Amino acid sequence: MTDLAETIDVAASIDATYALIADFSRLDEWDPNVASSRMISGEPLRTGARLAVGVRFLGRIAQLEYELIEAEQPTRAVYIGRGRTVTSTDTVTLSPHGNGTHVDFRATVEFSGYGHLLRPVIKLVSKRQATAALHSLKAILG
Repeated sequence: MTDLAETIDVAASIDATYALIADFSRLDEWDPNVASSRMISGEPLRTGARLAVGVRFLGRIAQLEYELIEAEQPTRAVYIGRGRTVTSTDTVTLSPHGNGTHVDFRATVEFSGYGHLLRPVIKLVSKRQATAALHSLKAILG
């Protein structure tokens, strides 16, 4: 298992931040690591929504299916993403910060099959990708 945690502060309101970051169908708008994201079923930001997400990783695109399992607008969203060799629980928690928003992103990644053999590499690359995603988010939300 690998745990990732990143935080940033943005100038946008908590509602605007939640609308962008918690809606995984919009991941490809701000996360440079996401090649595609689309709704499979349900509605964005509603518990039970399912999404197909193509994540760029080590020169390939890994397909994951995410499900929104917890939504507390505008402060928290929890997704579980499942791929061939990985399961990721991604939690986004937002709180007011001055006139803007504090963003706390956490992911717990579990590997299956051959995925566990690459754990050290995956952890390093995933950390870099998470940092890049939040820098991109900050560029959009200020």
